[in-house]
Amino acid sequence: MLMLSPILNIGIENIDKRQYQVLLIFVLLIEFAGGTLYHYNGTSLTQLLFIYMIGQYLHKYPIQKIEKAPLQILLIASGINVSMVFVCSYFQIGGDHITRMLESNKNPLVLLSSISLFMAAKNKIQSKLLGTLGRLAPYMFSVYISHVILLYLNIINFRSLVLISPIVSVFAISISILLLAILADKLRVLLFGKVLDKLESQIEKIIKRI
Repeated sequence: MLMLSPILNIGIENIDKRQYQVLLIFVLLIEFAGGTLYHYNGTSLTQLLFIYMIGQYLHKYPIQKIEKAPLQILLIASGINVSMVFVCSYFQIGGDHITRMLESNKNPLVLLSSISLFMAAKNKIQSKLLGTLGRLAPYMFSVYISHVILLYLNIINFRSLVLISPIVSVFAISISILLLAILADKLRVLLFGKVLDKLESQIEKIIKRI
């Protein structure tokens, strides 16, 4: 995604709001209508693309309802999802598959809750701190991928790294992974920056010709 984002940004800049909405609906149908119903584990490339595109859409075309009442939307979306999980579990509707599907990151209600929580936090954070978080934001995806790879593949046994307490260890490991992610991204820019810039300019020329 870090390598695709410059190319995606060029495409996003050259489409209008209506085209953007149609594109989001198309990716939504591919990802959630298929992914949620049949594959509720893991994170697919289409899901990451969809999340990135939603973030860019909200930046380009802010939705006032979400920005003005994020906590209400968060409570409603989370409440509906929790109620559905409870009902399906209590009455054993659909078995374990339905419950896992509702708890999955691919569930649109979970995504809506996450966006609302982000908006609520953004509204409460002071402008200076928001700027600092904005500078760290590009590295958050690297941190997420690093955690997933290290935990899921069990490359590092985190239980053996407990320091003073589990809480201290979580912060220490998270900060270490953040620093490694920043270093990795700096190396990415150093090694592939010029290549990506040339590729970006070529794609931009092709789009303008079309």
